[in-house]
Amino acid sequence: MKKLIAISMMIALVAGAAFAQVEVGAALELRWRLAEEQGTDPKAIGTATSLGASKFSFTTVGDEGNVGARLTFDIKEVFGRDDQGAPDWKRIYNQAYIWWQPIDQIKLQFGMDKDGLFNPTGVTRWGYFRGEPGVVEGGEFWSAENYILGNWDKFSLAITITPMDALTINFGLGLPNVLENEDVGLAQNQAKWEDTFKIIQLQVGYNVDGIGQFWATFQGENAGNKIGLSYHTSSLVEGLDLEVGFAYSLKETEHAFGQYRLGGSSGFNQIGIGLGADYNGGDWGVKTRLFMDGFNKMDIPLWDITPYYDFGFMQFFFTVRITNLMTDAKFIINPYVVKNVGPAQFRAGFSYNTVGSGSWSLNTGMKFSF
Repeated sequence: MKKLIAISMMIALVAGAAFAQVEVGAALELRWRLAEEQGTDPKAIGTATSLGASKFSFTTVGDEGNVGARLTFDIKEVFGRDDQGAPDWKRIYNQAYIWWQPIDQIKLQFGMDKDGLFNPTGVTRWGYFRGEPGVVEGGEFWSAENYILGNWDKFSLAITITPMDALTINFGLGLPNVLENEDVGLAQNQAKWEDTFKIIQLQVGYNVDGIGQFWATFQGENAGNKIGLSYHTSSLVEGLDLEVGFAYSLKETEHAFGQYRLGGSSGFNQIGIGLGADYNGGDWGVKTRLFMDGFNKMDIPLWDITPYYDFGFMQFFFTVRITNLMTDAKFIINPYVVKNVGPAQFRAGFSYNTVGSGSWSLNTGMKFSF
């Protein structure tokens, strides 16, 4: 813990001395599950609270705008506890990096960004609920990154090269992460030199005016490599944001991502296909995202459909989530409302889950950002 505090203080002091201004930002989110069914026989009514996505950050940029740094803490991890009841300090760093752009065509970044770099998705991951998981059971489904490759969140040296306006080349080299592994001991924390170069990402993107952006991605991991192709556009149809991705694992391996599994009930699959679309017709719209596994056995582990309407004084959303559609389909029905008041956002929703004998919950959330 002392080592982590020393690292954070050092970064803050160096940033304060090296840069002209330091901006401080924060987001405080409080979630209250007013009521939920708990247990199975007999069912009881319970409640729960959490800090949600509460964070505070320090950002600084040099006078010439070509160098900067960012340090972000996850507040819920600061106040969290591990199995021994002590603060889980190794997880509080959401972002800790320094970047330098010596020329317009090259940008270098060193450190960790858990929010992710090189992410080609705008609909299928965070963009789907836009930070409103407090009233949606199952949340953001971050595992979409395994169907539309690109997200890079490792402690690393990252380089972005843009030799021309339409062409982008991203490279990330994953490094041993002392911020997350310092408590396991020096012997276990030392990575072999040859293993370091197995954790890489190489990504090439090309933008065609009026058509969209195409991405080819290679992810190298010790557990197995993956390649992916993806496409994103907001140019084909007015009001339509569309993306589709194809991922192929070069090693037939079982991967577990959150509450869903690449391969669904089949367990082992090498092909993943992701699709996301959001059509906004002004006051109303509908969005959907679909993930499909294949090769050994076809499965659809998740499908979200969300029509929405803006009443002016508040927004209304109605999400239907279907899991394991091809095997043992389950449904989550989730209407909720969102109201913005200046820098604050208020949310409330109802969720019904058909898993087992069925369960329901009433959820509220408040978020203030500055």
